[in-house]
Amino acid sequence: MEKTGTKEQLLMLFENNKGVFFSGEDIAEKLDISRTAVWKSVQSLKNEGYNIEAVRNKGYCLSTDTDILSLQGISKYLSKV
Repeated sequence: MEKTGTKEQLLMLFENNKGVFFSGEDIAEKLDISRTAVWKSVQSLKNEGYNIEAVRNKGYCLSTDTDILSLQGISKYLSKV
């Protein structure tokens, strides 16, 4: 089974919690990665067009008005058979 990449894990966290801020430290702990890896993944997602807000002392948040379709964004609406 293929391991999900950091960027994909981060996107899943953001898609499941749109509008919720997570500190870099919280994300690093949840995904078991470094804060540098968090920052790099956030920058990569931003470069792909995702509207991720970064606010000092609040953290990162996927904007609720993001309209990019992703596997992570639609999978939460699919039922498991």
